[in-house]
Amino acid sequence: MKWIGQHIVDFIARFRSDVYLEGITTSTETDMLVVDSANKVSKRAIDAITVDVSDFMVDGADNRILTATGTDAMLAETYATFVNTGNVSTLSLLSDEDTGDLFSIATTTHGATTLTTTDDDATAAHFEIAADGNITLDAANDIALEAAGANVTIDAEIVTFESSASLAPYLQMKSTGDTGLGSYLVFEKDAGSAPTDGDDIGTIWWRGDDSLQNLTTYASIAGEISETDNTDEAGKLTLTVANNATLCNGITMEGDKATAGEVDVTIAAGAASTTTIAGNLNASGEDHTFTSATSAKPVLTLKTTNTTGSSSAELKFLKDAADSVNGEYLGNIGWYGDNNNASPETIQYAQILSRIGSVTDGSELGNLYLKVARHDGGLGAGLSIEGTTTDGQIDVAIAAGAASTTTIAGNLNVNGTDHTFTSATSAKPVLTLSNSNTDAESPELTFQKTANGTNNDGLGIINFIGDDNGGNVTTFAQIEGKIEAAADGSEEGELNLTVNARGNNRNGFRALGNGSEIVDTDIGYGSASTTTIAGKATVTSELTTGSIRHSVSGADAGMYGPGAEILYGVETTSVSAGVIYGLRSGVWVAMDADHESFTAPLCAVATVAAGSGDSSDGMIIKGCVTLASAYTAGTDTTGIMVYASLTAGEATLSKPTASGDFVRILGYSLNSGDKKMFFNPDNTYVEIA
Repeated sequence: MKWIGQHIVDFIARFRSDVYLEGITTSTETDMLVVDSANKVSKRAIDAITVDVSDFMVDGADNRILTATGTDAMLAETYATFVNTGNVSTLSLLSDEDTGDLFSIATTTHGATTLTTTDDDATAAHFEIAADGNITLDAANDIALEAAGANVTIDAEIVTFESSASLAPYLQMKSTGDTGLGSYLVFEKDAGSAPTDGDDIGTIWWRGDDSLQNLTTYASIAGEISETDNTDEAGKLTLTVANNATLCNGITMEGDKATAGEVDVTIAAGAASTTTIAGNLNASGEDHTFTSATSAKPVLTLKTTNTTGSSSAELKFLKDAADSVNGEYLGNIGWYGDNNNASPETIQYAQILSRIGSVTDGSELGNLYLKVARHDGGLGAGLSIEGTTTDGQIDVAIAAGAASTTTIAGNLNVNGTDHTFTSATSAKPVLTLSNSNTDAESPELTFQKTANGTNNDGLGIINFIGDDNGGNVTTFAQIEGKIEAAADGSEEGELNLTVNARGNNRNGFRALGNGSEIVDTDIGYGSASTTTIAGKATVTSELTTGSIRHSVSGADAGMYGPGAEILYGVETTSVSAGVIYGLRSGVWVAMDADHESFTAPLCAVATVAAGSGDSSDGMIIKGCVTLASAYTAGTDTTGIMVYASLTAGEATLSKPTASGDFVRILGYSLNSGDKKMFFNPDNTYVEIA
């Protein structure tokens, strides 16, 4: 325990060299303690005290920024200043070579700050931010880059504009200049060495996530070098879109490497792709090709969805020339294909061609031709349609070549007045009506007069016309159908076949309806006329004739001349043409003058038809015939009697004379090769005693 006196001693001892103040409180006083040169402590007003900083500051001057040069010294920087003027605080860094060259940071109301570089002699006060790390410009509002020199350069591999806002980010290039030019985006490749064909210059990509959030390229625009040769440079621009996860060319534009002023364009990818043009398509080129490797393709469709009944799609060929002349071509459609040459040649196989018939204003005429390749490969018109100088009349020519064939699958209705089939070929033209139906009906040639008929109206005529030897056009024959009676329910017709007889057309045949189920027929004209029936004639009622004309038969055995009488359908005995037979007990046997039973019966000569078949096919009972063998005896003279021979089936010119032989006259010789005779057997015979 210390004495109080000891405490006092200790307390006083503290102030021998130092002064301590205890329990000091905060005050509003403006005085401060000072020590004078005699070490006396007193107080003094604080604003009356002057501090001389020159003791510890070097290079002092207005607005210079102080920096420490040690623990107790400062430097007023010559090249760093700070000034506040007009509510703008400016911090400046000056160049030690030219204090007029400086960098400043100026801050004013709301913290608006401007960074400025100044070159007082030129415009070389460049500004560069070199960060050992990232640089972030984080603005509460917009960021503006203003380049008075017109250029902003970013040296980087990837420049990213990022935003989470809808329809953002977007890149806008805005031109405010009052000129005819606008903004442009340039991709420039300056590698410092010569490029090669096919080098890419720049690409724009459109990327997004797929359903699994894989980043996928969905579209691109790429520019590249097609040809690098100096003065012949050509470029290529390709627009692609993704298809099945692969980018496919949608539009490719490429400058032609050989032809100046030509750019080739390819649109779409894949033979089944579709290119749609919403508006009009104007193509100014010379050759336009649609190509496909698919069967029955390509197909060109002109489609209209307009509901107006008077309008339709149209394929128009327009020749817009002020100097068009008659015969000028307006347009054509050609069909081409390869032939089978070892080195296939492209051949035009068909064409539709249009030409001007007449350019006269108000009287214009047009021509249209459908052509196909002929045998020699040239084109021939299969259909020619030509306007004429007669209003409302158009001439049409079908097919080419006299031997050509025109086939109409359906019905043919012709409304004209004169229809001519022409040919320079012998025995032509031929008009054929062909029916391939398997029923019993046949084709039909109809002449119809649709007006109400009256008696004796003509219904139709077929004329056979030619030139006589004087070159005069003459009707040599005619077939005519007429109305004999027009009364409803009692109609009767008339058919006339006429021929020219010494300059006058005369009926050679006339069929005339004459009452119920009766048709009268007239054959021939004039009492001296001759009607010849080459084959069979069957008369079911009466036959009235003034005469029967016989003519010499042909050269072959069994042949007969006109007028011969033939017996058909009697027995079916096998016979030989030209052999003489007798009908004995229902069998045709060779006639033999040795025996009565072979001489007396009905006798006949076998026809050619019977010789090929049997006796039912025709046995000659009267008329001019040709025998199978020459007469067995006698000298042939025209008109001499012919007798049954002792040689079976033959004839003789010498009648039998031996006892027991039979004499029967068979007819008369025509003195023609010892075989031809007029066969007219006598109904009687004589037996030699």
